[in-house]
Amino acid sequence: MDQLDQPYCYHRFVVMPLDKNQPWRVWAFVIGLNVAGLIGAAVLKANGISLFSLRGG
Repeated sequence: MDQLDQPYCYHRFVVMPLDKNQPWRVWAFVIGLNVAGLIGAAVLKANGISLFSLRGG
């Protein structure tokens, strides 16, 4: 097995090497979803809505 195929451990996180055939659209979707979540949280905070108040229980 080549050394580049080994996972790289950084503290508690394991970073796997990227596959050349991995679709870029999946990464674009994941990054876009994270950006939308951050923008949504900023809008809620700007309107004075606490995200912790939405917790059930």
